[in-house]
Amino acid sequence: MQSKKRGKIIIKNKGELIKHGYKDVKNLSRKQRRVAVEKAVNEYGKLKVMRKLGAIRALHFNKNRNLSDKYYSDLKYVQKHF
Repeated sequence: MQSKKRGKIIIKNKGELIKHGYKDVKNLSRKQRRVAVEKAVNEYGKLKVMRKLGAIRALHFNKNRNLSDKYYSDLKYVQKHF
């Protein structure tokens, strides 16, 4: 049986979330993060923002679990409210 190879995570157009104030997530409050995510969803659409948050979460998963959990929380917020 062959083992599965993991694919590389590619984030296209880096900085699209930063443009809306979604940067330095570690120090942003939940409200500030959600306002920035809402602006990004209005510009790029739900699916694109969810994919970006999921990719960023995966990149931080083993490095900083608390930060990864914040990205996951924002991902679930987008999934539920839009």
